[in-house]
Amino acid sequence: MKIIAYRNLACYRLHTPKWAIAPMSGAGAATQGGRANRKGLEALYLSLEPATAVAEFQQGSPFLPPGLLVSYSLTLDLVLYTDQLPAHGSITVNDPRGDLPKDQSSWHRPKS
Repeated sequence: MKIIAYRNLACYRLHTPKWAIAPMSGAGAATQGGRANRKGLEALYLSLEPATAVAEFQQGSPFLPPGLLVSYSLTLDLVLYTDQLPAHGSITVNDPRGDLPKDQSSWHRPKS
């Protein structure tokens, strides 16, 4: 693991018409919770490629519902790059607000 930073990182998200008026809001994710946020905690799920944002939005449907593709430019000072998470066992992460899922098996582990 290592700490890295990003400057002007382009990211994308396709918003439903309901949330297109508030592209910085993570309220939609807060209603149900998600992969990286618990219910009640706002989060924006972003993609590094426009095609990935479209695929995430489409969710396997043969039809693409109406939506607004939004681009974001992110500056991230401290990013924990986890390309070397252990295949088994756990790691220790300081999570004072308790925002991370407790079940580390849901965390991304790259294929060996």
